[in-house]
Amino acid sequence: MTSPHEMKAGALMQQVRHELATRSAQRSGDAQQSWEQAPHWLPDTGQIADKQQYTLQELLQYEDVDFVDNAYRAMLGRPADQGALTTYTQRLRDGSITKLEVLGALRWSLEGEQRGTRIHRLRLLWTLQRWKRKRLLGPVIEWAHAAIRLPRMARTESLNLARNVRETRRIGELLNEVSNLASSRCMQIERQLAELTTQLQLAESRSGVRDEAHDARLASLEMIVQSEFGPEVLQATTAGVDPAEPAATRRPSMLVRMSLLEQRLEDDAAELRQLRGQLDIAKSFAGEHEQRLEALRVAVEESAAAGRDHHARFNLDMSAINARQSRDEGRLDVLELGGRPQVANAASASGAALPGPEVHGSVSAASDMDVMYAALEDSFRGSRELVKERVRPYLHDVELVCGADPGSALVLDIGCGRGEWLELVRDAGYPGRGIDMNGMFVQTCRAMGLDVVHGDAFEVLRGMPAGSASVITSMHLVEHLAFETMIALIDECHRVLRPGGMLILETPNPENLSVGAFSFYMDPTHRNPIPPDLLLWLTRSRGFADVRIDRLTQARDVVFPELLDESQPGSNSINRIIEQFRAPLDYAVISRKTS
Repeated sequence: MTSPHEMKAGALMQQVRHELATRSAQRSGDAQQSWEQAPHWLPDTGQIADKQQYTLQELLQYEDVDFVDNAYRAMLGRPADQGALTTYTQRLRDGSITKLEVLGALRWSLEGEQRGTRIHRLRLLWTLQRWKRKRLLGPVIEWAHAAIRLPRMARTESLNLARNVRETRRIGELLNEVSNLASSRCMQIERQLAELTTQLQLAESRSGVRDEAHDARLASLEMIVQSEFGPEVLQATTAGVDPAEPAATRRPSMLVRMSLLEQRLEDDAAELRQLRGQLDIAKSFAGEHEQRLEALRVAVEESAAAGRDHHARFNLDMSAINARQSRDEGRLDVLELGGRPQVANAASASGAALPGPEVHGSVSAASDMDVMYAALEDSFRGSRELVKERVRPYLHDVELVCGADPGSALVLDIGCGRGEWLELVRDAGYPGRGIDMNGMFVQTCRAMGLDVVHGDAFEVLRGMPAGSASVITSMHLVEHLAFETMIALIDECHRVLRPGGMLILETPNPENLSVGAFSFYMDPTHRNPIPPDLLLWLTRSRGFADVRIDRLTQARDVVFPELLDESQPGSNSINRIIEQFRAPLDYAVISRKTS
């Protein structure tokens, strides 16, 4: 049963809490109203008006986020979405895009075309800005345009400086007002805290007053315990109790025992928390050990893989050493017999096909230059699948030459490289053979089961009988040769081809200015670009017929610059320059040997 004193104290505390909550809510509302009346900074330029035609200056006067949002409202008739607003603002800040490029991208987007907002001189300046991004012409155009705009730039800079000074002044005034308002608010909060402290102290003093009825009730409870349990229960067992407390000697031992029990429970709970902490530490150690074991397993696997690689390289080196030893032993046998090794020309006399890899022996170990050039091809030539797609159209030409009996037709690829074309020829059912001087390429091709000869193309061709090949291909080889060597190669191909056979020569196309002036020289072994008409004339002059030029676009996805609209001033002259960048990147001269 609750005493009158406890009821009085509880009611008093409830009243105090209610009063404090009421005053706190009132002060919070006053503070919120006060802060809502605080000054706020707004940009000097407001939101742009919605209309169908603008001048560039109306849009370019905005900066940063305000520019992007007003550009969307003017170009598309709506506010900018959050993603586009963030992206364009960040790119404007880091200088990777200009205001003109943002306006042009929005105006000639699909949504901008539908709205059709007109801005005087935007298309011309946007096109000019895009040309400034070009690798070769961009800097020249940018310098010329800057020289023309120099007088206007000085006036624009002066206006911008004046506007920045005005905005800085406004921001400083607003900061002063906010500072004054914050100081006033802090003083008000301090006064309120002082009032609350006084009220709390008063409430604590009221709740601490003892009532005589409360003491009387304690005495009656003690008499009830004595009558029920006997006087020994009321012995003054005050262990752990302050002896200075007046009621300490009258507490029953039952309360002391309950206190000891609570203390024991607290000790058990503390011990349990300690055990849980130790368990967490053990789990952490177990996790670390698992991570170390995983790292050790990965290291072992990597070491095993490295060991397998070393073993494979060792086998290749041993094969090369054995082949070299066999060749040296053969030479020693010849020297012991007192004669010179004679080159067997029986295959040529009998009309046999080109000798295979087994006749030429194993491939010697690839040199450092071979390995480096193979890595260069892997970096800039493209993937095997991409190269296959680029040369796949030549299968149609091979089919035209070989007819219904593909098994008797030999397709010879000079400078076969990584063997993408030979792999396509084999999969199509035609016998194919490659020639390459790069030992790394030859090892790669033979590992795929392709028939490739390691040696000089001229020596191999001279060892072949006349009319023994149906198709001879050479992808990106002639640009590596001197003029006289290229003529000799075309003549030797004409001799080896059978009547009606086909010669395919593919090379980079210098009609594309980017190829002739830049990408052609990504291969340091290239000598010089060969114009298509020159290679066509050379092939025809060496006795080939049905000569044609195929400008190649298969699997060569290149983004070409767009031509200017004919209505634009100077579009004819600029379009002539752009056309030099739109030509196909490669071409092939395809010819037939007369029957």
